[in-house]
Amino acid sequence: MAASGRMQYDYKQTNKDEKKLFKNLTNWERLNLRVSTILEIPERLKEEFGVAPSYLEGVMKPFSIQSTGQQHLEIKHDVKGPIQYMVSSTRHYSWPKGGGK
Repeated sequence: MAASGRMQYDYKQTNKDEKKLFKNLTNWERLNLRVSTILEIPERLKEEFGVAPSYLEGVMKPFSIQSTGQQHLEIKHDVKGPIQYMVSSTRHYSWPKGGGK
């Protein structure tokens, strides 16, 4: 998506906050973006580039953990150690329901 090449994101590395273009983030940096940063991406795409949420949902569906699975995600992003996931207190078996969607 061309918009991702023009959007800057805050990320925390060591003790300083910096901004970097999304396309220039490393896998580690992308996988460790702040929760607030992740949650604002759809709204920023809508406001800054006119990308409709329904379009974004359709485009992203084949890449979601629900579609690809956890193991595929870890292999694709070259994750060496165990990933830590945020899970709601219900510990629901469903990714979307466990994540509050």
